[in-house]
Amino acid sequence: MARSLRPHLLLLLFLIVLASISSCTAEIKNLKISSDFRAIILFEKFGFSPRGEVAIAVSDVSVSFTLGASDGSLLGFFLPSDESLIQAAHDSQHGGSTNSDTTPSPNPRCVLHSSYVRVLFTFDELSLAPSAA
Repeated sequence: MARSLRPHLLLLLFLIVLASISSCTAEIKNLKISSDFRAIILFEKFGFSPRGEVAIAVSDVSVSFTLGASDGSLLGFFLPSDESLIQAAHDSQHGGSTNSDTTPSPNPRCVLHSSYVRVLFTFDELSLAPSAA
């Protein structure tokens, strides 16, 4: 009887050890953007678990503004869900209005100021190169 339990106990022990090993995946992307005039640049849809992490490194940053004063708080990186991106984009185009009017606002808001996105950082938090203006 004891011998017949031994293979089952070994299998159970193996399954417990296998279940306790955590798995992870990672991806590294390098992207250079220059002379891009889009209001929002979507890099890639990706997903991670609730305990997952994301790291974004920005280097060799220089920004030139053609109209008016520069405001680094209007440039940055954020994480949205699929649903919140649609709502944040709508709010930014309609000045944050909660009514059902679909007419774009003459004074659109920055999507980084939306409550529907999680801001990772803005460009005013970066040390820009001296040539950046």
